[in-house]
Amino acid sequence: MLGPVAPTEERLREIVATLLGSAAAPVDPADVTIEWATATDCGRAGSSPTTAGLHRVRGVARIGAGDPVGWKAFVKTLRHPRLWPQFDALPEEVAALLADRLPWRAEIDVSREAAAASFRNVPFAGQTVGLRPPRIGFVDDAVADHAAIWMEDVDVDPNWTDARFLRAAFALGLVSARRAGRAGPVRTRPDYAGVLAASRQVRTCALSMLSLDSPWVAPLIDELPDVVSLRADLTVLCARLEDLATVAAHLPHLPAHGNAAPAKLLVPRTEPGTFVAVDWAPATPMPVGFDLGLLLFGQVFTGELAAARLPILLPQAEAVHVAGLAAGRVEASIEDVHQGFVASAALRSVVSLVPVELMDTPVDPSGAALFRERVTACRWLVDLATEVLPPV
Repeated sequence: MLGPVAPTEERLREIVATLLGSAAAPVDPADVTIEWATATDCGRAGSSPTTAGLHRVRGVARIGAGDPVGWKAFVKTLRHPRLWPQFDALPEEVAALLADRLPWRAEIDVSREAAAASFRNVPFAGQTVGLRPPRIGFVDDAVADHAAIWMEDVDVDPNWTDARFLRAAFALGLVSARRAGRAGPVRTRPDYAGVLAASRQVRTCALSMLSLDSPWVAPLIDELPDVVSLRADLTVLCARLEDLATVAAHLPHLPAHGNAAPAKLLVPRTEPGTFVAVDWAPATPMPVGFDLGLLLFGQVFTGELAAARLPILLPQAEAVHVAGLAAGRVEASIEDVHQGFVASAALRSVVSLVPVELMDTPVDPSGAALFRERVTACRWLVDLATEVLPPV
């Protein structure tokens, strides 16, 4: 099981001993007998350059002469991006950027902060709120350019209300500020050249897609008259993505989660005020407001959040994010957070919000509804991005 990082029997005993033991009551791997173990492939790893596998592993073991005891873990296998099956198909500039700068072990590094003050819960809106990495039982990096993280398997409450979005926005700000520590915000992006290279690649791909007529004559488009203008406005915006990168690069920068969609902020049923944040992405600072992008757009992509909620949630999320930063002793303005949100979200999501995969094929009613929501969200983001761009 687990492909290249499948543990030997000896290593599995060591892992299970760590999972079942504690600092106060450690378990000797020599005392562990594995009765059985099984792994289920969660099947969500293919598109990520650094994720080689996601599995739920469970089993039964004995400690010494004791009774059988169950154990379980969620196992995420990381890899160096050059081992990604699609790596060789990337443009040379992008491949070099990924190989040299993508922090593929970032989640392991963040987990080492978990015992620090960065992840203490604090009061917010009448509830104790916090955000932390998953509890990690074992990191197996015996195989070159791979690392398997054996972490807690969270029993998730999937229901996201407006109040939960706002708690998450506060918690993301709090942890971002605390991780910055005494150094405070970084005033400019350390790897600005990388931001520009990425924005150029997005621009090239976007303009190529926008130049094709076929997707824009789909029957669904006739029901949304503003899509024609959306195409034109997207083309103008995508030609200026480097200007958006410049806006983002000159904002205050702080440590970020980097991938903070609701699906990556797990809420345990037994800890409703806590977000267990998985899939931590960057090791470098990001513009203030960066994490609000996928927090708000993540469920629009899947159709779980109506685009009409975005203009209502955004000002509230920005305000509580600033409050979270302040609780972590970092002062930031609403204007900076707003510009960071808009510029980052546009660079990352404005093109992918366009549901090209739904535009030139027949869709069922649910697909049509998703099409409308994503196009509406894209229209809103294009308008916001146009507002923050400097005059030509």
